[in-house]
Amino acid sequence: MKMKKNDGFTLIELLVVIGIIGILAAVIVTNYSNAQKQARDSSRKASVETLASAFAMYKADNKTYNLTGKGCGYSTGDGNGWVNFSDNDPARPISIGTYLKNNGYLSAPLIDPRCDGETDTSCVVNSTRYDYMTFNNCTGSVLASIYARLELPSDGDTAAVPAGCNGTMIPTSEGMNYVRDLN
Repeated sequence: MKMKKNDGFTLIELLVVIGIIGILAAVIVTNYSNAQKQARDSSRKASVETLASAFAMYKADNKTYNLTGKGCGYSTGDGNGWVNFSDNDPARPISIGTYLKNNGYLSAPLIDPRCDGETDTSCVVNSTRYDYMTFNNCTGSVLASIYARLELPSDGDTAAVPAGCNGTMIPTSEGMNYVRDLN
């Protein structure tokens, strides 16, 4: 009696191969997503350093970090707040980023990598605001820090955030988890 030769794969062999491919695909997609987040975080850290350099040049020229009449300033345009925010209020007619660019301290506005390149606005992605933030001390004469929101902060990135006026910590309440202290 002659035995029939089997030329195909069994169903179990095919299911094992499909399962292995699925596991590999899941690992690759996860790593790709994390790589994108790490790249955006690196860009944010570089932008914070660029802002720190711009503010250092501004202070050298003006003997202060205070940018009166710029930024949201939480009410008065005192140079505090979101770097790329302005509105039609006469107290804050121009964003901090645009002011620094227009006066030669930045070559271009620094826009968060999650945003689409708009200027004079803080972008919101999935109910999360992405922008850079400055925060002065209570007298407004010394810029204490520049903040950013990292997507994958490491333990070394999340330094203690200094308290602002009256002990408030507005940057952390806005989700800022990376700080560059200028003092």
